[in-house]
Amino acid sequence: MVIENGTGSNDWNVPSSDVSERELEESHESQKSDTERNHEHGSETSEQNPFRDRNDPAMTPLGDNSDATIPSTPKDNFIYHKGGNRARQGITIASWNIRGKQWKSKQSKWPYIIKIIRTENIGILALQETRLNETEKTKLMNAYPRILLISNSNSTAKKGVAFVINQRLLRLKENEIKVEFTIPNRVIDLAMKWGDQERIQIINVYVPNRTKEKIGFIKTLQNIKINKEEKLCLLGDFNLVENPRDRLPPHEDNRSVLKAFRELKNKLTIHDGWRLENEDKTNFTFEQKGTGALARIDRIYMNENVIPWTKDWSIGADYTLSDHSIITCKITEENSPERGRGIWKLPNHIINNPEFHRETKKELIRLQKWSKNNEKKNKDKTEKQKEESRNKNCNIQTKWNELKKRIILIGKRIDREMKNKERKNVKDILRKLDKAYKILRRKDNNWYQKNLAKGNIPTLRKELNKIQKVKIERKLEAARLRHVSLGETCSKYWFRLKKEKLLSNTIYNLKDRNDDVTNVMEEMIDIATEYHEKLQTKPEMMSKR
Repeated sequence: MVIENGTGSNDWNVPSSDVSERELEESHESQKSDTERNHEHGSETSEQNPFRDRNDPAMTPLGDNSDATIPSTPKDNFIYHKGGNRARQGITIASWNIRGKQWKSKQSKWPYIIKIIRTENIGILALQETRLNETEKTKLMNAYPRILLISNSNSTAKKGVAFVINQRLLRLKENEIKVEFTIPNRVIDLAMKWGDQERIQIINVYVPNRTKEKIGFIKTLQNIKINKEEKLCLLGDFNLVENPRDRLPPHEDNRSVLKAFRELKNKLTIHDGWRLENEDKTNFTFEQKGTGALARIDRIYMNENVIPWTKDWSIGADYTLSDHSIITCKITEENSPERGRGIWKLPNHIINNPEFHRETKKELIRLQKWSKNNEKKNKDKTEKQKEESRNKNCNIQTKWNELKKRIILIGKRIDREMKNKERKNVKDILRKLDKAYKILRRKDNNWYQKNLAKGNIPTLRKELNKIQKVKIERKLEAARLRHVSLGETCSKYWFRLKKEKLLSNTIYNLKDRNDDVTNVMEEMIDIATEYHEKLQTKPEMMSKR
């Protein structure tokens, strides 16, 4: 890994990732208490979205608080595609301002962060306000050897940005990573290789709160070296919004700040992917606890080379770890073949489900009864008569195959019901939140409904975050209990801890009989099927000499 220091950065040694990780997710550090901080969020004006009608009434004009001229973003020459039924291989990228490494009770947040990374299959997580020094970073790397932690921070009291790379999914080598600390405690520039010879540059930023500092910070970002032919991602906590509708109550940001930021966007040719996928939706990533003000100040920007290959843009919960919500998106590999849904496997939580036990037991008893009755009928028959009586409806192998299919259907039904039950409360809360946001956006003077909606929003957001936190706590507790019971025993669990998990190798293309290369899924399946059928075919005997 090549690390280039910016102004005033320290040297960083990242240990090798070829170390097996303990499953027990506990942090082994004692940390100082966090200092309190208040966000002074800038606001944003409405930018002319190049993917929307410029006459859209939702695009609010700028206020007259400055004489600065703000350049508009030019129209793009590419088409943005939403996700379809088929998927390509890719990685999930996320950004989160965690507001320090621990709660006021001095309990570490990192076990929760690591569990969220694994649960959501996040490949790269960009963090802001990490407040880590070199000693604490080393402790975390030792506690969680299967993550690669790249930190730009020299204080345990404020600021700090970091990348957490999930080596279970990426397995990056030192020569595949290049890191530059452009601004101490504020910016990390990560360039890396992933997929089939693809490269991507990811810039993690934590923009200052004060207006003058913002302008200077954004102008510094304009000097970052980029290759417009490569994929580029700019993400983090920007402490500003581009449109008043991304703030509640809506108001505009300083025009000089917006001018500098849009110049940066135009230079990098980047776009807000969440807004492209959710043109008419309202959601927020930050809640100011004192005033109840909301804003979407955490964003992920992609350039024109990446946007067509992205999907699943979402704003998650804050898990009560922070006053910011985690934001995610998935970048798919351009050259990877499309994939279907794959083979369904019976989940572990279904195997231990009592209802699944009852249903499958009934099916097994039914087959057992049929088998005994069939044996009685054929008891006095000869082998030839038994063979003659065998048919599709009187064949133990056929019955066994049908039984397995029925068990699969039972497992799918129970799994679907369990997931729907878990999601029901979340969906209800999200529906109520969306309704409350729409009421506050209306231009009528029904103050009773607006005050009622304003009062419900903090309660609903708190319920949503509590549900997500409880879910993570249960998984953490289950992991601890499992390690206590199986961690020192001769079991599959213990062997998996000591065994390095290999990544699945993706076949990006195949040659047909005419040596034509294709990456179309259907054609690749036909080529592979023909090849393996030929292997199983008995070769023709050579003629005698």
